[in-house]
Amino acid sequence: MTSEQKWNLAWSKLDALKANPPSEFDDSHVREYHEALALLREASGEDISPFEIPTDKLERKIISVQRRGSSGRGGGIQYHPTKKVCDANFFMRQLAALYAYFSSPERPKKYGF
Repeated sequence: MTSEQKWNLAWSKLDALKANPPSEFDDSHVREYHEALALLREASGEDISPFEIPTDKLERKIISVQRRGSSGRGGGIQYHPTKKVCDANFFMRQLAALYAYFSSPERPKKYGF
């Protein structure tokens, strides 16, 4: 695949994610986002790691919460055994920052962006 094809594929994926954000950003969405970033990195040769989602921003997904009973017993949080989620606001800020970086008027235009 040529650099231009990688560039176009990455932006197509990112445009789709931006236009149709999921209600919850789980680890599969983060993986998809990082794959698009890898294509951009290969196509542009730039270090775009500041736009990645750090692993410490992924938290175990809560699947149920039980309130403590009136006796003071019970209660607790049940987590999904494998799935993790990222704060949607943080994810969208990272995506917006990536767009701003590549849209900057000071940047030389590459592949029509």
